[in-house]
Amino acid sequence: MDKIALEEHFVIADFLDHLANAMPRVTKDEYDRVVAMLSDFGEQRLSAMDGAGVKLAVLSMTGSGVQIERDTQLAIKRARQANDALPPRSLAGPIVTRALPILPCRTSGRRLPSFNVAYASSVSKAP
Repeated sequence: MDKIALEEHFVIADFLDHLANAMPRVTKDEYDRVVAMLSDFGEQRLSAMDGAGVKLAVLSMTGSGVQIERDTQLAIKRARQANDALPPRSLAGPIVTRALPILPCRTSGRRLPSFNVAYASSVSKAP
């Protein structure tokens, strides 16, 4: 049976500070292992998803990310940064990938800027 992996979490280097702050009681070894798994856009993640029958993966930035940024302008900048990082980091292989857009949440009642999230999908043919 084909499966859909919803909220397949990932992290990019620019957000490791937020991730570290969200895991204060985690040992360095555990943190390093989690970061390695969340940063993997290659063979290990693909192999695990393929083995589980995943045909569609919906990528989602792990918490804590942009949503905890208190500075509105920095939150907007970092949301764009994260969204722009998605296309070149899409999964390769026979799995179709989509991504949930990263949006700044703390905008002090101001209207959110529009985000042009170019990442729609990455489809590769199996070898």
